[in-house]
Amino acid sequence: MAELVLPVLVFFGCYSVPDQHEIFCYRFDPSTQSLTRINSADLQNASYLTISADGKYLYAVSEVGKYEGESSGAVAAFSLDTATGSMKLLNKVATHAAGSCHLTLSHDGKTLIVANYSGGAASIFPVKEDGSLEEASQVLRYEGKGPYPGRQDRPHAHSAFLDPSGQFAYIQDLGTDKVMQYALTTGKLEPLATPSISMKPGAGPRHLVFHPTLPMAYIINELDNTVTRTDLDITTGELTAAESYPTLPEDFTAKSTTADIHITPDGKYLYASNRGHDSLAAYAIDSETGKLTFIDYTPVGGKTPRSFAISPDGKVIIVTLQDSSAVTTFAIDSATGKLKQLDLGLELPRPVCVRFF
Repeated sequence: MAELVLPVLVFFGCYSVPDQHEIFCYRFDPSTQSLTRINSADLQNASYLTISADGKYLYAVSEVGKYEGESSGAVAAFSLDTATGSMKLLNKVATHAAGSCHLTLSHDGKTLIVANYSGGAASIFPVKEDGSLEEASQVLRYEGKGPYPGRQDRPHAHSAFLDPSGQFAYIQDLGTDKVMQYALTTGKLEPLATPSISMKPGAGPRHLVFHPTLPMAYIINELDNTVTRTDLDITTGELTAAESYPTLPEDFTAKSTTADIHITPDGKYLYASNRGHDSLAAYAIDSETGKLTFIDYTPVGGKTPRSFAISPDGKVIIVTLQDSSAVTTFAIDSATGKLKQLDLGLELPRPVCVRFF
């Protein structure tokens, strides 16, 4: 696990409310367990953020239904000063598909991929030398549907992730129960020999996380509240679905959907968030097989844990509570994987994304 180099910055993306900013930058000091706001920026419905590896640029989706007169979301590029947390808008471009909800940046910083939920598409953008975005070089529009009533009537691209090597990209489509698989080149995605893998009908794949050392990825399925382990062929980039694990107690019958998934930097523990049950489910990861063993559930202290992030040293989890307009923080017990809520929290307007840098 990486040592924390102070100060650590934490960025939050929020859904828009009147007279509020939508992106906030805080300084996190683990020695005093404090979060101090140092800057902010405006972007309507900034529902997901990503930061370049060198810390010079921040990118954010604007999850809207219309932009510049078309059915489209938008994506914005900001220059970033990590000393002050200052974010200066470079430019904003259309995604050409509505409901832009997630994005990822290539390891070399030259290509940005955006998932568009309402539009059922993935948009690809070349990145200029100054960090600003060119117009979309590709818009991949998906087809199909799934059996879940009201949520799978059409494609819903929910997220975009890269494998650890940065050579392959994966788009999770909640609407069709598929994970699309691509080779990544500058400004373009090319389908793999196996262009997609399927989850269980009605599962609704949402996000994905790769294990830091094992050739495996874990997909969180929003609609059937499960995590599916997959095996990764590091040569071809293809995933193969293995076993799935429930994220809810057997006796829980109220409505709940999963949201986010992360693994500690040492690869020992996996966490998944439940919206409705309003908890983080914790699992131990077998160091050889990658199989999961359930540990316990931790109440998150509010409603709708949309997003969470693990600190680079693997000691702290910060959780955004969308419908409580709050943030809660937990310490990770490295020996057991269990969580303990810290006396560290804050109010934010409808937070839906948190990112450490």
